[in-house]
Amino acid sequence: MSIEKRIVIVRDKESIVLRGIEKKFTENGWFVFSCDEDPRTVKGNVERAKIFLLYLPGDASVSFRDSRMLPETEKLIREGGGTKILLGERKHYDDIINYVPAFFNDTWVDRPVDMDKLLELVEDIYEKLKKGESVGAKANAPLGGGTPSVDGAPAGNTSGETASSGFTPTVVSEKKKILIVDDDPAYAKMVREWLKDLYNVNVVVAGMQAITFLMKNRVDLILLDYEMPIVDGPQVFEMLKSEPLLADIPVVFLTGVGTKEGVERVMALRPKGYILKSTTKDELIRYLWKTI
Repeated sequence: MSIEKRIVIVRDKESIVLRGIEKKFTENGWFVFSCDEDPRTVKGNVERAKIFLLYLPGDASVSFRDSRMLPETEKLIREGGGTKILLGERKHYDDIINYVPAFFNDTWVDRPVDMDKLLELVEDIYEKLKKGESVGAKANAPLGGGTPSVDGAPAGNTSGETASSGFTPTVVSEKKKILIVDDDPAYAKMVREWLKDLYNVNVVVAGMQAITFLMKNRVDLILLDYEMPIVDGPQVFEMLKSEPLLADIPVVFLTGVGTKEGVERVMALRPKGYILKSTTKDELIRYLWKTI
């Protein structure tokens, strides 16, 4: 299949970031076209390229919903044989997918964006299109199916959606840092193996080791075993919250107790959430993708 390196950027308004993206692609041999989100304008660009970058505004779930432009834009690009890449803030992902379910199989890129990784992603899509291979055929974010607890909500399907198996998010951004604190080395190693391709993961096996590590290293989330000898999870949690430098780090408890009483005991401490140790790899990745 013979196609030129052409990309259309669909946006609601100009910005410094967009100008930077356009410059990056132009310098690397791409023809870049830019248009607003009005379906009439998008329609005029459908035949120009096979790759479309939809730059979603911060309030995309509201502004596009009011104008009803997003579903029409998606349909025009899809029916024209275009491949879509959505560039937006992760916190808006669920709203966008619930509003336009057809986006579920497209690639989602987090903002703020890493220009080099975005270019690498688009180049990879371009090569696949040249070979006639399919792209965007995997789910990139959870829809609520089989998701562990979030901010204290019990584990389980709360949305009525059916979760996809083999979940692997496509995220183009700097890896977040996670610290696993668990006195069971085998379990901690297993979780690290699950997450290492998506996050920068460190492991310590004792509560005081966690405090020492965190005084020297900043992380984005702590997975903290609730039940540990000597200094247990709740004690570590209290020490973290009493230290100004560490108090704002989200803490998610790991627990093997799924009873109502056990969960209430964990959540009484007001952590970011909890995860049962029986949680599967896919469920854990879904949860973390939505949490950090």
